[in-house]
Amino acid sequence: MINVFIAEEIPCYNKGEAALMHGIMETIRIHVKDEVNFCLCSRDRERDQNEYGQDVKVIQSDGMIARYLPKGTKQIKFAWNLLIHFLFLISYRLFGKAALQVFRGELWNAYANSDIIVLGHDNAFTKYHFPLIVFSKWLGKKVCVYGSTIMPAVFGDSFSKQFGIWAMKRADLITTREERTFKMLKDFNLNGVPIFCTADKAFILNPVSSLDTDVLRKQLGIHGIKKPEIGVMVTKMSTVYRAAFKGHALSEEEKYEKHSKEIAKALDLVLETTKGSIVFLGHCTGPDWDRDDRIVARSVLEKMAHKDRVCFVDRDLRAPELKGLMGSFDFVVSERTHGGIGAASMTTPTLWITHPGDHRTHGIVGNTLGLSQCLYNTEDLNHKSLSAKIKLLYQEREGIVHILDRNIPTAKAMAMKNGFYFNRYLINK
Repeated sequence: MINVFIAEEIPCYNKGEAALMHGIMETIRIHVKDEVNFCLCSRDRERDQNEYGQDVKVIQSDGMIARYLPKGTKQIKFAWNLLIHFLFLISYRLFGKAALQVFRGELWNAYANSDIIVLGHDNAFTKYHFPLIVFSKWLGKKVCVYGSTIMPAVFGDSFSKQFGIWAMKRADLITTREERTFKMLKDFNLNGVPIFCTADKAFILNPVSSLDTDVLRKQLGIHGIKKPEIGVMVTKMSTVYRAAFKGHALSEEEKYEKHSKEIAKALDLVLETTKGSIVFLGHCTGPDWDRDDRIVARSVLEKMAHKDRVCFVDRDLRAPELKGLMGSFDFVVSERTHGGIGAASMTTPTLWITHPGDHRTHGIVGNTLGLSQCLYNTEDLNHKSLSAKIKLLYQEREGIVHILDRNIPTAKAMAMKNGFYFNRYLINK
């Protein structure tokens, strides 16, 4: 039996995160012959437990790294967490599992009983992960950075770079999902740490069946709407939104308003050409108002002229439901990376709204899928260029589908390689 502790949150209200969590379990279980028990940190235990089922034990804890906090609060919280972790480390090194008589929480049990600690599952890898790697190794555990994107800014200052490289050298395995992170880490010469470039684990998420998708469409009121059907996912709390309108001095309120207006105008222009329908979907539905994509979608919808040809999905869909639904559309426009991955892996032509600094999306779409033409730069977001891009790609959809038919199986196979390397370097070595 192998105990794998994922020592960070992977919240299911973000369907991309949920797809990654399912991907972690799927890739490992397929390749590891022994029984594998998973444990996961969560701020919403009941919700995540319902999503991930009995395949994983969900504990109510942030772990060492608390996400979704203001910067100052996050630093204070991390300092406190680091202190408590250091005290546990000393106790565990001195007394072994007897330290659990003092440190009685589920988090400490998860650390003590784990064989392998997994972290860095997404592009949420930060400077705070470096101490977590060192802490885990000093506990005597194997450490795996699993399918990560690491932005260069994480190693931005001199101390972070030196300490970060020193910490990364202590990992037992690192897999990345795009070339930029892979090349950066290889250039650091991490003393023989096995590093491999694979693909995003969300590619392998299984959607609901076509029959269940048909039932879902009827329940959501989108059965029989005018074609072509274009699924749209917009967001606010993301690097994509923050990168919008580069060079424009806008207040937060002005930026939010302009973002909604430009997308609304673009979608109206697309509807006037295609004579079809728009379906708004919430890819992320929490944990707070700012991160609920449905709020942004409503703002866009309110500004559209052709509201009569728009369907708004308010329901909080599970990741497999969302993926099945996107497979039924004719085209998808997404400000969410994994929203686009879900659609593309169903061979639905997709436009990703992103920016040049987003290594994750550019690496996945440009390199893994070979569809760099399906990227739109939000730094220059305006309704004319966005609508023109959507209409152009819609006209070229047959060619895009042909590319997806060729590259999606490869992407899924590469994603499965995460589990192959996990088994080879952490189980069989």
